[in-house]
Formats: sequence, structure tokens, C-alpha cells
Amino acid sequence: ARCKIPSSKATWPAFWLTGFLDWPPEIDIFEIYTSKSNTAFESNYHWGKKDDCFEHSSDVKEHTVNNTSNEFHIYACEWDSCFIKWYYDNMLVRVAHNNVNHVFEPMVLILNNAIQKVPNYESELSLPTFFEIDYVRVYSK
Repeated sequence: ARCKIPSSKATWPAFWLTGFLDWPPEIDIFEIYTSKSNTAFESNYHWGKKDDCFEHSSDVKEHTVNNTSNEFHIYACEWDSCFIKWYYDNMLVRVAHNNVNHVFEPMVLILNNAIQKVPNYESELSLPTFFEIDYVRVYSK
């Protein structure tokens, strides 16, 4: 997806995949907590016991990048039963191999912008806020 992240504090835009029938699995191509920074995003994946959000595992990494609100950037993910790869502006930023076979099943794709309920979020949030999406592309091998 090529997108521009909201500049307002207290937003939580995300581009992610979740299990078609159940959760987990989940692959977060990006999650950005604008109250923390507009120059970092998190990649993450979740696996584990179905229907029990308290009995799952996850692996999260933070990536320092250019300001995500100033211009459009490309975020991508490639995965199969052996690896998950994350890309930022066509550059590989992360490869995961551990437990990725647990997230290799049909997934649905979601892009959303949530309000991050942090202390004083009402004073930090500037509305309207925009999560601009130029395009989303999906490929299959």
C-alpha cells in the first residue's frame, strides 16, 4: 500500500492481515502510534491458541523511518510458510522465520485509522484527520 499517515497526534493507523476464519493469526505490516512518533512504525505478527487473546504469542519490531506524514510511503509484506518479510519504500526492513508457519493460512486485509486513547488524547487530537491511501496492491505467487 502507498499511503500518507495522519499528522495529528493520537491516531493509530494500521495496515494488517488477520485470519479469514479466526484470530490469531495476524500480521501487522505497519502500526503507527502518532502520539509516540511519526518517524517510526512497528511490524508485528501474532500466533497461538485460537479464540483466546490471552494465550497467544507475538513478535514486534520498531523501525525508524522518514516522517510518515510528510509524503506518501510504500509499505509491503511478503509471506509464506517459511518467512515473513516487511518492506518500507521498497527496501527490506525485516525478515522473520520463527513460528511463521503458524500464520500461513487465508487472511483478510485491513487498513484502518483508529483514535489512540492516550492521556490527554482529546487535546492532542486534531480533527479532521486523514489517513490517505493512494493504492493497495495484492499479488499471489
